[in-house]
Amino acid sequence: MQKPFEDLSREFAASIAEVVDAHAGTFDGQKVTGLALCPADDHLVPYLGVVFAGDTDDPDAPIEEVYGQWSPEESGEEISNERLDAASNSTNDLASAWPEEGWASFGPLLRQALVEALGAPAVREALTRNGWDSFLYLFLAGEGVVDGESLPVLNPGRQADPDYRALERLTGV
Repeated sequence: MQKPFEDLSREFAASIAEVVDAHAGTFDGQKVTGLALCPADDHLVPYLGVVFAGDTDDPDAPIEEVYGQWSPEESGEEISNERLDAASNSTNDLASAWPEEGWASFGPLLRQALVEALGAPAVREALTRNGWDSFLYLFLAGEGVVDGESLPVLNPGRQADPDYRALERLTGV
């Protein structure tokens, strides 16, 4: 991976770990089943999304009953910090400086950096420290789907879990 993306990945990992530690009590003991970075097509700025268990344990139930998507608009509290905001905003700066002739490589490199950030030891340690046994994934906000390639990479050995299977339904595959 190229240096600007390595730096971006490291910064995302450190800032996500800080955010998890700072907001461990935000969800009132609800089971946090997912932690996602959500890049959006129109502005490239990824944001951190949190998914928690809905009203049913049936993974075959309608997806809106299986999961509740946390959002700052609904809760009135952001799950972010200045460092994460700066890392997110730097993706647009990186895109602006990216040479046009190499644009086809930008998206895959950004995706790889985000996947590596989510799977970083610092993030996994923060999740464990705070009792979150979360699935990690990219949620492609513009398409409204979970990135099917990152789901198994970030969650090895968890494919039989009902929460994993429910998330897998959101891959659009």
